[in-house]
Amino acid sequence: SLIGTAVGALPGLGASVAAFLAYGAERRASKTPEQFGTGRLEGIAAVESANNAVIGASLIPLLTLGIPGSATAALIVGAFLIHGITPGPFVFEQNATVVYGLFASLMLANLANLVLGNLGLRFFALFLAVPRQIILAIAALLCVTGAYVSTGSMFGVLVVLAFGGLGYVMRKLEFPFIVFLIGFVLGPMFERSLRNTVSLVDNPLALALEHPLLPVLAALGAYVAVRGLRGKPPLRAADGH
Repeated sequence: SLIGTAVGALPGLGASVAAFLAYGAERRASKTPEQFGTGRLEGIAAVESANNAVIGASLIPLLTLGIPGSATAALIVGAFLIHGITPGPFVFEQNATVVYGLFASLMLANLANLVLGNLGLRFFALFLAVPRQIILAIAALLCVTGAYVSTGSMFGVLVVLAFGGLGYVMRKLEFPFIVFLIGFVLGPMFERSLRNTVSLVDNPLALALEHPLLPVLAALGAYVAVRGLRGKPPLRAADGH
């Protein structure tokens, strides 16, 4: 929940990044990390907790800065604008009733989620009896169908198949594909921000070198890279498998 709250408070990241980070943190903290990826309850709980925490935290940049922190917050922005409400710091003064009504609705939604979750627990547990092959086949069909519908051509389907093959190879080589997915999600955001910065500043490199935060980020990046290169061997290799 703490990871989801922190990620949700940052504009543009969303629930996907929070879920990946929470899964990675729980896997590192677990005494049996080699069992993750097989349906461990700890991994599922970590992902869902972070995913749910993003929703409420995404309202922080929305209500204070007017920047939606997730797709759900973007829908709320649209609803605000339709009713003539401009999200931002003045919304607490000009439309306090709407803001506190939004807070109350989130509390009621959590209570409803708790009640419905407990009532439907037995029904949801029936899905565990479905064979894994059927679930994977349905998931693959939905992925291929969604790719074709979104692009309107076979190119999207080929991209899905290519990345599916890449994921299979990464799993066989015990490469942490979650890191790849986080980079895949954050990459376009980073590139867009970099292009905006370069277009607004005459000499972005000189500006970056003058910023006091750059040495800190560079040191952290070097530390993470060195630690990753000098880290422990894969779990299976360490266990002798």
